[in-house]
Order: sequence, then structure tokens, then C-alpha cells
Amino acid sequence: FHSSGFKWDIAKVEKERKFVLLDYPIHEVEQILNQYSAVQEIIQSTGVKRVVIDSVMPIALYFANDDDRKRGFVKFIENLRRWGVTTIILAGDAKTGKLSDTPSTYYGIENYTDGWICLHYIYNQAKMERERYLEVLKLKGMAHSNKLYPIEITDDGMRLVIGSDEKGGSKPSPNEAKPQVVEQKQQPKKLAFKATMTRESTPVPAAGKKLAKGNADEIMSKIAAAKARLVKKDRG
Repeated sequence: FHSSGFKWDIAKVEKERKFVLLDYPIHEVEQILNQYSAVQEIIQSTGVKRVVIDSVMPIALYFANDDDRKRGFVKFIENLRRWGVTTIILAGDAKTGKLSDTPSTYYGIENYTDGWICLHYIYNQAKMERERYLEVLKLKGMAHSNKLYPIEITDDGMRLVIGSDEKGGSKPSPNEAKPQVVEQKQQPKKLAFKATMTRESTPVPAAGKKLAKGNADEIMSKIAAAKARLVKKDRG
């Protein structure tokens, strides 16, 4: 498991159904695009608040050409909004260029989302090593900084540095002379698809009472039943 190197008890949160992983093979991508209601049923049944789609590439490759992909992305984002949760879509295919150039992804999913956060991996010539930075390029309806901020990946997760660290030193960003320390420990997500972001919308009322946290068997049976209906509809 890719997160085994971090101080996260993934097995524990999975057992408590605070984290659910749905693995969709490439031949089932169409179900995510066209049959969003079944996924929404899983979201409502498990009380999901955040969804991560990793990554957008299989969805982008589903379309035969750029025009079909653009129309498909519009429909895809509309379906995500109906889920009534915060959705993070991983791209992982940003085009490389000069630091002064505006970043973009190969498939252009960022053109259809409410937000876009870009992670940079910049080569420091003086140190002869690469350094990681975070940049917020878009957050609709919200004010945000236009600067790049250093980040570090530790065994606790991703650490955002926006000033001097505890040791008295500092790590300036490429566009800020004196880049205060804020640590953000990554929290377990509620639902992930193994296959840049939409703003959290008004939650869709759940169809009935939410399941109890300890009722794992009932939760998993509902997930299995929903996926089975997806396959049945696809074949029909």
C-alpha cells in the first residue's frame, strides 16, 4: 500500500469505514461518467464528505478526440456536483516549462473545476537539488495568495511552510524574500476512486438514516450491491 511509509493507521480507518477505496478497472470508467446515481447512493449510505478521484487520466483516455473529451468533462463535472461533496481530482500530468509560465495539464481538466492547486518540483541550481512548492492557481469565489510556498513530505504527511521554521532557519519561496510555520497533517479521506477540485456544494439529503459507524457489514453490502447494479446497467 503506497501510504505504508506514513504514520497513518489506514487499516484502522478502513475498519471503522472512515475510508473506503473503490477500485474501478479501465473498462468500468464509463460507469463513473454515465451512472453517477449509483456512486451517489454509496456516498449517501456511508456518510461520505470528501471524494478523491485518482486519477483523471483513465477518464480522459475514454474519449476518442479532444472535442469529445471537452464535452465529456463538462458532463463529468456536472455529475460530481450532484454528489454534494467536496471532490478532489488528481491530474499528475502538468506540462513542464519556465517557472514564469502559467501551468497547465495535458488534458485541461483544470478549465472545468472550481479550484486548482498545483504542486511544483523545482530544481535549485545553488543546492543542486529539487525542492517542492505549492501554488493555488484558482479558487472560485475565494481570495487566495498568488505566491508559491515551500512544502515538505514527511512521515506525518505534507507540511506547508509559510515562514521561518522551528529551528530558526527559513526556506524562502522562489518569489518571496522572507517566506511563519503552519503544519497540515493530511486527514483520511472518506471515499477514494483508484482509477483540480470542485467547491463543496449544498449537501444532498441522504435517502434515509445514515448507517452506524460500527455496522461495517451493512455498509459493504450496500457498496457491493451498488457496484453490481452499475455492471448490470452497463451490460444492458
